[in-house]
Amino acid sequence: MSTTNNTFGVAFYLKKQKTTQAGKSPIYARITVNGKRIEISVKRSIEDNNWNATKGMAKGSREETVKLNKYLDQFTAGIIDSYQQLLLQKKFYYRRTLKRKSYRGRSGRVYTL
Repeated sequence: MSTTNNTFGVAFYLKKQKTTQAGKSPIYARITVNGKRIEISVKRSIEDNNWNATKGMAKGSREETVKLNKYLDQFTAGIIDSYQQLLLQKKFYYRRTLKRKSYRGRSGRVYTL
């Protein structure tokens, strides 16, 4: 009987190529599963100087920064939950399914890019 090691990770980064004239860059999540990755927008933006690239989160303690970091934590938790559900269901094509699940709205509908 052989076992497989599944690797999984979520990291946030700024997509600086899409910086607006106001100086805000969109935040993207990079989800890596077994060495294959997908990138999705988290539908939030921030100024480059307010972003900690090492930690993958906003810098500071202002109310809007705290709310953004909390949103990113919840976003990560949702992705991890979806990944764990896929593992339990033994679905082996994670990337596309995980991307669909991460865009699920409150109504339960699935939104894709």
